Amino acid sequence: MLYPRIKQLGKKLHFKRTDNKIVGTVKNSFVKICDGIGFKSLEITFAEDMQNDKKISEILVAHRVTAKICTWQHTMLTITFREIFLPYSLKKIVALMAALTDYAYEKNPTALIHCESCGLHSAVQLYTTGVAESLLCLDCYRRKQDELSYQREQDDAAGNHYLAGALGAVLFALPGVAVTALLFIFLDMVAAVSAVLYSALALKGYKVFKGRMTKRAAVIIPAVTVGMTVFGMWASYFVSVLKEIYSQYHTVAFRVALEVMLLPELQHELVKGIILALIVCSFFIFVNFFSLLREGSSNSIRPAREI
Repeated sequence: MLYPRIKQLGKKLHFKRTDNKIVGTVKNSFVKICDGIGFKSLEITFAEDMQNDKKISEILVAHRVTAKICTWQHTMLTITFREIFLPYSLKKIVALMAALTDYAYEKNPTALIHCESCGLHSAVQLYTTGVAESLLCLDCYRRKQDELSYQREQDDAAGNHYLAGALGAVLFALPGVAVTALLFIFLDMVAAVSAVLYSALALKGYKVFKGRMTKRAAVIIPAVTVGMTVFGMWASYFVSVLKEIYSQYHTVAFRVALEVMLLPELQHELVKGIILALIVCSFFIFVNFFSLLREGSSNSIRPAREI
């Protein structure tokens, strides 16, 4: 997902986009800018190795960029700006990008970026698989397409299907129901906090049962999370009613407990509890949804899109 400000910046710079970044060529360097949750990042692929260049270090120091937030990988520099209280300025990132790319061009204006895979061809284009981006020549792009097509065939042959994954998501999320019930009995409405477990447990179960990681998984796993959150809160109230009946009559009366659950007053409290639990886990559902969408796109490769 692209936030409006970074999308506007991408249009201004005449960049293209992937699922969560704006990308483009500046002089003879390739640039990616990401505006994520709690961070922004600037990634520059130079046409040659600039890691030990003193001028690059001077530019970073002048823009108050420390070595701690910089990562070098061959000709690629990644700078990650953490956002704790206030968002990091996109204007500062653009100014830093301009300074670095201007210097790289001045140093060697004839240098060209080559294919990340073969390292031979300079006629490259950015392609994305949803979870990663690559600068590839046409031959390597076609080779990658064939590899991913073969992987899809292998997944089909191995029986990696949605139903098995959904079953695994439900089974793995069941322990979260027990946690919700225990928290509800002993700590009342704090039980809603346990709803965050369902998202992680459902994802784990889906993968363990070898569910196919396509875009459908981005619907199945959140749906299981919501369903188990609702069931977990209902089960918590039901267990609480059973406990109250047992404390008064020293018997476990399931039928009576079910009748009590239908009382309007209890229904009202149950709905409030479910809404609170869904609000608590909605952030994790939201984050996982877009993460799963990107991962679900990793079985295909395509060119970066226009903004």
